[in-house]
Amino acid sequence: MPVRAENPSVDAYLQAALSPDQRRNVLFPSFTQWDFALAALADKPFSMVVTDLRMDPMDGLTLLGQIRSLHPGLPVRLMTAFGDVPSYMEAVEKGAVEYLFKPFRMEEMKAAIARALGPDVESRA
Repeated sequence: MPVRAENPSVDAYLQAALSPDQRRNVLFPSFTQWDFALAALADKPFSMVVTDLRMDPMDGLTLLGQIRSLHPGLPVRLMTAFGDVPSYMEAVEKGAVEYLFKPFRMEEMKAAIARALGPDVESRA
């Protein structure tokens, strides 16, 4: 499963920074791919989902709720450039395991992914 992000520059950045194992096991639904994310989760097990808070027409919090109902134990990390305390609290209440603020350092993303996928993947990243 290729990594997808909300714009081509972020997409290329993630493709280059993540190991092949990370790209295969982490779902990154983009701004317009919320429906793709739900379909992909129905077809293949993923180790974690990283998604944006702001998407259209479904936002990341709504997607998080749907993922929780389908896969209660699947780690979901939200990322956003528009974070605030209420959205952070709602994300935590709905089960997000992390909330990354953009711009984030790729080391932060790699560390979040490594925590979900385990130390063997971290050492290859």
